Amino acid sequence: MQFSTLSLRKTLAVLLLLFPSIMMLAFALHFSSVHAFFNFHLHRDPYDAGKLFDALVEGRGHGFVMAHTVGFFSIPLFMIATLLLAWLLYQQKPIWAFIGAVIGIIGCAGIAAVFGAWLSFSGIDTLSPQYYAGAREGFIELVKMKGMLKFFTVLSYLSFIGLAILAVGLARAKQFKLPNMLCIIIGTMLFVIFMDMDNWMFIGSALILIGFLPISKRVRSGISEL
Repeated sequence: MQFSTLSLRKTLAVLLLLFPSIMMLAFALHFSSVHAFFNFHLHRDPYDAGKLFDALVEGRGHGFVMAHTVGFFSIPLFMIATLLLAWLLYQQKPIWAFIGAVIGIIGCAGIAAVFGAWLSFSGIDTLSPQYYAGAREGFIELVKMKGMLKFFTVLSYLSFIGLAILAVGLARAKQFKLPNMLCIIIGTMLFVIFMDMDNWMFIGSALILIGFLPISKRVRSGISEL
């Protein structure tokens, strides 16, 4: 029984760090060069859906599909991280932990829907060339930020807000050092402020990873010791 508990703690500790690491990989896959990564903007340029359509139908969409697939598989780890932070916080601040967990899990469902929607667009690569013109216009309309796509995109923000709430709670409970919790809070806010801007979100993921390091160490040593 003791061996089983130790294995569970070690697994959770690794999964906690694996989540932001996979997110960093997903965002890194969006860039074709280091120069492209360092091209920072404070405002997102209008999305060029026509360019994405051309890349997909011409068989050049592998990077897009891989990046979003990697991101999609990070969502279960995001949920585990959210629930784990809530569990750590629950004994001292149960209401805070509950609110953060509920908001975060609802947001994770939104992210899963967004990734699923964007990955489904990759099916356009089987289209016959004679239908390109009309399909291109339809594709551009599909990826516009409106309707259910906009709803789930906005909903996805809650995942990072929930994580920030839990980090604030852990900081208030003085379970971890303030700089580490600030890394999580700032990292999540970079997602909220610069959503869909991959270089900013890469940095946000890196900050979350730094903030998770002492939490992972604590989980590995034993939650009962809190």
